[in-house]
Amino acid sequence: MLRKKEVFYSIVLLINTTEILFSLFLEVNPFFACAFLLWSNTLLYAMADLKKRATLFSFLSTFFIFLIGRTFVEQFFHYETEFFVDDVETHAYTSIFISLLCIIIGYALFKQNHAFPGKKLTLHTNQFHVIKKTSLFLFYITWCSAIASKILIIRYVSDTSYLDYYTEYSNYLFENIWLYVLSKIEAIMPVAFCIFMATLPSKKEFKLPLVFYLTYLVLSLGTGMRGGFILGLFLLFIYYLLRSRITPEEKWFTKRHVALIICLIPMFIILFVMMAYIRTGNSYESLSIGDAIFSFLYSQGVSINIIKRAYMYHEQIAPQLYTLEFLHSGILAKLLGIPVIYGNNVDHALYGGSFTHSLAYIVLGDAYLSGQGTGSSFIAELNYDWGYAGILLGSLLYAFIIAKLDTLKSHYHVYEMSLKLCIIAPLLWSPRGSFSSILMYLLSPTTIIAFIFVFIGASFLNHLRHYDRKIPK
Repeated sequence: MLRKKEVFYSIVLLINTTEILFSLFLEVNPFFACAFLLWSNTLLYAMADLKKRATLFSFLSTFFIFLIGRTFVEQFFHYETEFFVDDVETHAYTSIFISLLCIIIGYALFKQNHAFPGKKLTLHTNQFHVIKKTSLFLFYITWCSAIASKILIIRYVSDTSYLDYYTEYSNYLFENIWLYVLSKIEAIMPVAFCIFMATLPSKKEFKLPLVFYLTYLVLSLGTGMRGGFILGLFLLFIYYLLRSRITPEEKWFTKRHVALIICLIPMFIILFVMMAYIRTGNSYESLSIGDAIFSFLYSQGVSINIIKRAYMYHEQIAPQLYTLEFLHSGILAKLLGIPVIYGNNVDHALYGGSFTHSLAYIVLGDAYLSGQGTGSSFIAELNYDWGYAGILLGSLLYAFIIAKLDTLKSHYHVYEMSLKLCIIAPLLWSPRGSFSSILMYLLSPTTIIAFIFVFIGASFLNHLRHYDRKIPK
């Protein structure tokens, strides 16, 4: 054990020394160099005990892809550099440094305080059977609608273009009641899948639903949207590592899985870049692996510019509390009587509580009104509402959530695990999404309907089964 620690610390020292020397030699922005150094050390910390820190590792991965990757290839490889004034860049890199620092400190504190070392998990298997069957039934039913929805979107994209899908499809969806209903049923499917996974099916029981879910993810690539595919794979990655802790006798995550992931990553990157080239009509015949990786990191890392432009246009953005966006959608908006605004329009930008729409309206102007957008970032929203103190506190909250997701209690509860699995996707998307996206997802009608159907339905069926046993034959 001591030998392994010595090797690990030697690797950490070597990586840190190499990063510092390259940063000095290449004259990398010192604020970014510090942020990147902190990120890489946090990643090494997560990798040191990957099974117990799977969510932290996954969050750091999407954090790099969306917020660090673009600047990394710019600063270290001088790949398609773009210009922002010094104070804007300093603000952006300081912001991600504060966020990362609070996440690693908070994670270490909260993970320690909520762990139950050395205790065997108590699995309440008697309550799993009916919930497992109910959630699996809901998954298969909604999967059919999800596949139909994706096929219709693929047809729409092939008949028009990806840009038309990005800018016009939402209006087309609202005008077609059947497509709208299909899209809502589709949103129930991943929730049902998460609840099913929370019931801890055996590897044999999980095999067929996994094939169905992967089929859905692969088909979603045909729409041109890669985010859902990536998040779906991260969900499975975290789940497999989680199961290797809960049921180690089944060997859910092995060295073979590690080798498979290492082989698939460059293949997926090339595939994603090829898709981007096809969407823009460019040729990819001479595309190398190196070019694909650089292009992928540069294009996906554009969210760092959200933090920069939010700082640049701070005075022009409509004054709203964007960290409370969850109040403007879902059940809470209806209960509080807050109007829910849809689409790209002036009202949504000025009064909808969405940083995505407000920033895009300022930055893109008429292009926003025609359907284009900029996206958002939880760091940009926290800074706009509360300054650096907001980034600090908001990142500590995220650290608490990540630590809870990586913590296993001595008593396992399927409802709690269902909630945990459901929030993984919005959490991992938050570097490119809204700060309150987790609450927005949990409070959306489709999520609530799925939980009601499964848990109340399972309770009702379980009650009927016990009642039937009491009836004399």
